[in-house]
Amino acid sequence: IEDKLIPAVEKLIATFKKLEAENEGIVKSGRTHLQDATPIKFSQEISGWRASLEKDVELLKMSVKPLYELALGGTAVGTGLNAPKGFSELVAKKVEILTGKKFVTAENKFHALTSKDELVFAHGVRKIADTISALAGGLEEIELKRDTAPFYMSIDNSAVKVCMDVYNAVTGEDAKPYTMGGGTYARDFPNGVSFGPEHPERSYPDFFGPIHGADEAASIDEFMEALKIYILALIELEAVEF
Repeated sequence: IEDKLIPAVEKLIATFKKLEAENEGIVKSGRTHLQDATPIKFSQEISGWRASLEKDVELLKMSVKPLYELALGGTAVGTGLNAPKGFSELVAKKVEILTGKKFVTAENKFHALTSKDELVFAHGVRKIADTISALAGGLEEIELKRDTAPFYMSIDNSAVKVCMDVYNAVTGEDAKPYTMGGGTYARDFPNGVSFGPEHPERSYPDFFGPIHGADEAASIDEFMEALKIYILALIELEAVEF
């Protein structure tokens, strides 16, 4: 674990750090439910891989220390029966000299002889890191390619025009449509667009949560205005031929 696995994972971490810097300016689609979602920087995605490995290294180091405790000298069920005085400490020291690792005699031999918890924990962590560290020898190049065409509706689309005309007529604003990320459902519908009143410039009470966030809220007046916009938009869209 210490001599091979952790160094291999740390090597991969260093590679990911380099790739983060090299791909800082590249924007790609995030993935939700196997479809394109909110855009993110490629460097942000790589940072997630890097952070995952850094956590694995922390877990690996936590798993190593308990493995240094030796049950040698516990003899009969942990009692130390017939073991010479100082035998446990002497053997642990000899093993330390032979391996260069800080082996010690277990404080409680009854536990050390019967429990394998430390090994179970170490093997569980190693399974995670082992799988990823195998990439360290093969990660030489990342190819950037698009597997699906970007979903985009022109501002000249009939549906977009109708929705904006209704919105501006009800609110008295001169709002313009804009391109946004997310909306993974939209690509499944012809002429699908995301539409709804949003007023980030308005101030709200502190207990109002953000859109799609915890404690999401809206005022009654805004809710009734939005309902009017939706109803009128649906009526107008019924008359449009796409």
